[in-house]
Amino acid sequence: TYTSYNLEKNTYIEDTNFTVISEICPLSSSDLLIVGYGGVITFVLEAIENLKAEEINATALIPEQISPIGKKLIIEVIDRDLPILIVEESTIDFSWGAEIIAQLYDRGFNQKIHRIGSSSDCIPASIELEEKTLPQVETITTASLNLLS
Repeated sequence: TYTSYNLEKNTYIEDTNFTVISEICPLSSSDLLIVGYGGVITFVLEAIENLKAEEINATALIPEQISPIGKKLIIEVIDRDLPILIVEESTIDFSWGAEIIAQLYDRGFNQKIHRIGSSSDCIPASIELEEKTLPQVETITTASLNLLS
């Protein structure tokens, strides 16, 4: 669970292992889907709040587990036909996000998709240096705006 948002007020998509943070923006009125998991969720939710100031409605999709990926989610996302930003702490090469993108495109998804992750350097132990390596709120906000431009 996440302390800033009551997940009971949000939507769990059956057979997908994903929760939609509809407390911020209902999926039905979203301009953008942001998919992330783990430590980046706090940053994703803050970025969504920043996007609201730009009059952009973004919805977070949060997996409750990263494997297996529910096939129903892929169909649900394709049906929404929205641009997608995938945010990961890992590098984007050969990543979970790459697998999501492959599954979407294999099934005919034709919207813009972008992904951001850590730099391909080692993730440092120092908080100051870690912030330069991992995606942050500003990185996510900027990537979202660029995806929609």
